[in-house]
Amino acid sequence: MAPRKAAAADAPASSPPPSEQDSHDIMGQLAEVQLGRTRKRRYETITKARVAATEYEQQVAKCVKKYEKVLGEEYVRFREREDELDAQISDNWRELEQQLELARECVQAGFGRLLPAVEEHAQRGTAAMARFEELTREEARIHEQAEGMSEGSRKGDARK
Repeated sequence: MAPRKAAAADAPASSPPPSEQDSHDIMGQLAEVQLGRTRKRRYETITKARVAATEYEQQVAKCVKKYEKVLGEEYVRFREREDELDAQISDNWRELEQQLELARECVQAGFGRLLPAVEEHAQRGTAAMARFEELTREEARIHEQAEGMSEGSRKGDARK
């Protein structure tokens, strides 16, 4: 037996067969129920997605706050270190300027005392150079005489 015939056989004999309008109404109600279920599923899906998005946004916000704090602390440490280095550079620069000024003063004071010594050394150097030139000329004269003597002795040896 087909399902329709079985359903018709189970139906009480007192109810009249459904009319076309009744069938149309039942089909409409069924479509509304299915549409309601679809809307309900969409609503549940959208609600779940919104909840998940809200939770994700909260996690992101929490992470951002954490990193802002860490970065803020790092930035503060960086600025403090930068200030320390600037202070060291300034101190070193002042110390170098003081040492330069001291060196200038030493050179100026020392130059006055060193100038006579430098001039004396220059005079000694000039005298030594003159003496060297004199000795060089004398050595050359001695070599010439020695060569002349050795040539004379060779000539004398050759005569014998």
